[in-house]
Amino acid sequence: MFLTSQDFRLSSKSFYALTAGSFLGPFLNTIAAYHALKYLEAYKQSIINTSKNLFVLLGSFLFFGKFPLKFQIIGGIFTIAGVLLVSFGKIKNKD
Repeated sequence: MFLTSQDFRLSSKSFYALTAGSFLGPFLNTIAAYHALKYLEAYKQSIINTSKNLFVLLGSFLFFGKFPLKFQIIGGIFTIAGVLLVSFGKIKNKD
């Protein structure tokens, strides 16, 4: 913003929305993850937690009309595949 001389001012409505979203998003995610551990095994919860990236992708497309770049999609696929491999490897070792 300094380099492009953009304005830092926000409306009070935008400021409150950003504040609420930045607090409630991570806070509710953490609380929900701990509550999920009461009912699910940890590997199942990690698979569900990783899938939230797909919802972020859908939301960014619906609200902003933007789709991630190719390398960002590939990185996301690697992340989800890694979690699935580790989780299913633990399932196989249990049996």
